[in-house]
Amino acid sequence: MANLKFVDEIYMREPDYDFDIVRVMKDDKGNHYWGRDSGCSCPTPFEDFKSAKDWYALKNEHDMGVLLYEVNDSYVSIAEQNHFIETVRESMRLSGKSVLR
Repeated sequence: MANLKFVDEIYMREPDYDFDIVRVMKDDKGNHYWGRDSGCSCPTPFEDFKSAKDWYALKNEHDMGVLLYEVNDSYVSIAEQNHFIETVRESMRLSGKSVLR
């Protein structure tokens, strides 16, 4: 999983000496993954995400629905949430891994 590339992320609450982030990454084959990490400002976000088992795969519309549910909990505006989701969908489409039917 060391070859994962950043796609996008969204803060779930306003940072205040801590973090709570949902991040989407993709591998060299175009497979997409997402994870949520939170903690104080001391550790680096996602530093404990070392293997595929630490991430949720985005393989189908159900997986995207779970991500949407998670993101809907964010403090950011609906427009920012939609931008995040559209960025992820576009990355998946360009990788040939679109979850749209």
